[in-house]
Amino acid sequence: MTRATPLDPVAETLLTPLWARAHAPEVVPDLGFHDPYAADLLDRTGFDSDRVLTDHGNVAGTIHRTLVLDDLVRSFAHRHADAVVVSAGCGLCARDRRLGPDLPATVTWIGVDAPEVLDVRRDLVDDDPSTLVEASVDDPGWLDDVPVGDRPAIVLAEGVLMYLDDAGLRGFLTGAAGLRAGSEVAADVFHPKVASSDRHPIVKATGARFRSGARDGAELAGLVPGFELVAEHDVMERIGRPHRVAAKAFSVATRGGRMYHLAQLRVTGS
Repeated sequence: MTRATPLDPVAETLLTPLWARAHAPEVVPDLGFHDPYAADLLDRTGFDSDRVLTDHGNVAGTIHRTLVLDDLVRSFAHRHADAVVVSAGCGLCARDRRLGPDLPATVTWIGVDAPEVLDVRRDLVDDDPSTLVEASVDDPGWLDDVPVGDRPAIVLAEGVLMYLDDAGLRGFLTGAAGLRAGSEVAADVFHPKVASSDRHPIVKATGARFRSGARDGAELAGLVPGFELVAEHDVMERIGRPHRVAAKAFSVATRGGRMYHLAQLRVTGS
C-alpha cells in the first residue's frame, strides 16, 4: 500500500477480500455478487498485487463468506429494527452501503479497527455511513467505547479471529458477551490444526500468521461464559466438489472437527 505509514501484515490482509469483492463478477459470475464500491476503493489503495490472493478458490470462498454474513445481517435487522451492526475489523468493507438502503433506516452501523486501518478508510471512503471506533478487538474492553447501549447488536468478525492469539480470542468473546441478551456474533474460524500450520496462502503472501482457532462452533461458543451456538454455516464446501471432499476428509480425520466454517453465536446474558 502506498502510504506514508504502511499497514502491518495483519492489517494488510484487508486487501485480499477487497480484491475478491471487486473482481467477483468476472471470477465467480455464477454467484451474482456485485459490490459497486470495491473496484474504486481497490484502485485507490495502490495495492501490491504480489501480496493479494487472486486465485479462484480464495475469491469464491471470500464471496461465499460475504453472502452468508449478508444474509445473517438481513435476518437480524428485520427481526430487530433498532439493531446495531458492529463490524469488528471493518477494513474497507462496504456492507453498510451495500445493504443499508434495503434495511430499516433505524439500523446503526459501526466499524471497529486499528487506528492505521481507520486512517486508510477515512482517506478513501466519502460519506461513510458507519461510525468508526478505534479499538483492539482482542481486548476484553474493546466494546467499551462502541455506542451500542442496550440495543440488540450483531457483531461480524470477518477474517479476523484467526489472527488473534488464544488470549485475544477470549478477550474478543468476553467483550461481546457483555452485549444485550439475544445479540449475536458471526465469525469465520479455522480448526486449530489448520491455524497452526502456516500453510494458508494468505500467510505466505503477507506474513500475517494465524494464531488461534476452534474445533467447531460449539467449542468457540464455550471458550467464555455467555454464549450459545445458533448454527454452523458452511463456506469452503460451497466452493466446489474438491473443497467438499477435503472438508469431509478433514472431519473424518479429526473426529468431527471443522476445517473452516462460519459460526453464529447468540449472547445468553448469563
